[in-house]
Amino acid sequence: MGKLLYIILNLPYNMVMTMQATDQQLEGDVGPLASILPCSESRILDHMIVMKAFDYSITDIANMSGVGIKTTLRIVHRLESDGVLLRTRNVGRAIMLKINPDSERAKTLEKLSLQVARERIMDATSSNAQ
Repeated sequence: MGKLLYIILNLPYNMVMTMQATDQQLEGDVGPLASILPCSESRILDHMIVMKAFDYSITDIANMSGVGIKTTLRIVHRLESDGVLLRTRNVGRAIMLKINPDSERAKTLEKLSLQVARERIMDATSSNAQ
């Protein structure tokens, strides 16, 4: 997890400083959804949820989530047909996508992701305090 997650969670500054010290105790760079559902789809969703203010091409999504391009293409098309991802614009031949803010599924996934992230942070801070 990066420092951006702490800002998104609106944590107090002292907790952010504590978490910077204990960040290595969290399972590497695994996002909240991927920590409970370890699959390519979870890694893609983790990236898209945390960076929901921005849109990304399929190549960008693959590179940033660490998933192969063909797997990303298949997953993105499925998430788009389910209404979780939304096409925002075209840049040249690239199709740009982001989390669909109107999708109930996307909202539920975002809530789950934030809850898991909060629990992981609280677990890491409580184990660090002991």
